[in-house]
Amino acid sequence: MPFMFKLSQRLARLRCATLLLSTAASSACEKPGASVSGPAQPGAQITKVVVSPDGVSLFSSQRKQFTAYGRTEAGDSVAVAVSWSSSGGTISSSGVYVAGPTPGHFGVVATQTGGSLAGSAALTVWAVPVAAVAVSPSSTSVQAGGTVQLAAATTDSVGAVLSGRAVTWGSSNTAVALVSAGGLVTGVATGTAAITVTSEGKSGTATVTVTTLPPPPPAPVASVIVSPASSSLQVGGTVQLLATLQDANGGVLSGRVVTWMSSDGSVAIVNGSGLVTAVAPGQATITATSEGKSGSAAITVASPSGGGTVLLQENFDDPAFGVRGWYDNTRMTLSTVEHLLGSTGSLEIRFAPRATQPVWGSAARHLFQPTETVYLSYWVKYSANWVGSGHAYHPHEFYLMTTENGPEDGPSVSHLTVYVEDNYQGGIYPVLNSQDGQNIDQQRIGIDLTAITENRASCGCNGNTDGYATDCYDMGGGTRDNGKLWKTTTPALAVNRWQHVEAYFKLNSIQNGKGVSDGIVRYWVDGRLVIDHSDVLLRTGAHPTMKFNQLLIGPYIGDGSPVDQSLWVDNLTVATSKAQ
Repeated sequence: MPFMFKLSQRLARLRCATLLLSTAASSACEKPGASVSGPAQPGAQITKVVVSPDGVSLFSSQRKQFTAYGRTEAGDSVAVAVSWSSSGGTISSSGVYVAGPTPGHFGVVATQTGGSLAGSAALTVWAVPVAAVAVSPSSTSVQAGGTVQLAAATTDSVGAVLSGRAVTWGSSNTAVALVSAGGLVTGVATGTAAITVTSEGKSGTATVTVTTLPPPPPAPVASVIVSPASSSLQVGGTVQLLATLQDANGGVLSGRVVTWMSSDGSVAIVNGSGLVTAVAPGQATITATSEGKSGSAAITVASPSGGGTVLLQENFDDPAFGVRGWYDNTRMTLSTVEHLLGSTGSLEIRFAPRATQPVWGSAARHLFQPTETVYLSYWVKYSANWVGSGHAYHPHEFYLMTTENGPEDGPSVSHLTVYVEDNYQGGIYPVLNSQDGQNIDQQRIGIDLTAITENRASCGCNGNTDGYATDCYDMGGGTRDNGKLWKTTTPALAVNRWQHVEAYFKLNSIQNGKGVSDGIVRYWVDGRLVIDHSDVLLRTGAHPTMKFNQLLIGPYIGDGSPVDQSLWVDNLTVATSKAQ
């Protein structure tokens, strides 16, 4: 399980929090820099390259002129020669950018000619807008109380169908016909109504004729029951509530309009279908109302922190990583677009095609107080196109190392490294892994030393005492490395939504100088325990004082990423135990 360290990579960070979209103009994220006054004064040192504008929004194929100037130590703006590059679309040597066909977030970089300074600007490329909306059938009839399904098709200016565009439906006469958010029309009373669907400012219309009188009104709502009646969530978590409507006799009523409301939107919010999202610690009451009758559920929101002693917390809300104790790589990229509700940013881990590491480079490290038990908690969201490594191994994501190694030692050949990661094989499988290749007796590979000496590896190559499958593989030059892996039998993580991941490791005990197989490895997804082993050997008697003391964030795909894919991490906590 190889790993590469300290490979310097440079990427212009996307700094825009909000890019305003228009069909004819682009917006900058901050005020333009001062006008260039001329060449630098003799002896003046250019300390910064500034790109203007520093953030724009374009449609595919639109153009934008970028300029660059130098900033001296004295704050003067001076001309500077640069070369241009971009992460998407094309940019000429004179700074004219042309948006490519693929929407998304990109960047342009101006690098000082003959120097090392560079400036950047953020770009958002938007999809082609809707030019027309058609409704089918264009005219239809329905009996009062009956329903008919309408369909909407959105097209661009040349008639090509655009999929995935949001549409809104409306009726010109709700006393005659109602229409749902999905285009289902319900006849109310005799007459004619125009049903209109709108997308991106364009509309289409169908005529609906309602015949006969509606049936007698149904029984009114007498009570509303919300289930579950109470829920406990961590920040960013969700729960789906269900409102059951009953008549005076306890009969269940359907087809009624239900409105949802939160007593405190700063703690928990609820959408129109009863999905509750936790925002911040506290308590809130969620109420469902129909025909003047209401029911409610109590929501308690807790911070996603560990139990015991909290050793490290990182919310990824600002880029000052070095100030907070991170080292080796303090250039990690933050996203202000993808993050938990109530948060302002997340760690963005983007793999370019064929890249082994994320665009921001090699692993970032953080030391913490030594402990024999360690709990890792974080929220993760995988991009909709996430496929991982494309193999039955990798990507590595999080690593925990011990006091038996130094703060700069590599994780793949160590006295002990445990991993929290995933593997995609038609779905995302949670994975826990361990290696102790530095403990291998390289002269006695394949010999069972478990009854002979504690100066051996616990994760393969020198025998196995806990019964879990191990790996012993050639690193080249006749040197071996090893690994021990625990993986779910079915996928437990999903793409395109935030999920809470928790992992726990407890080092096995040492009795009479010998390692005992009573170590613990556990993994939870959204509170559900999916990996649970309490008979694990992680260390031998050769390391009786070993303790965990270091976290690494080092995403790595050994064979290179098969696609351009991303994951985002928010609200990370390291503690000595899981909160009860």
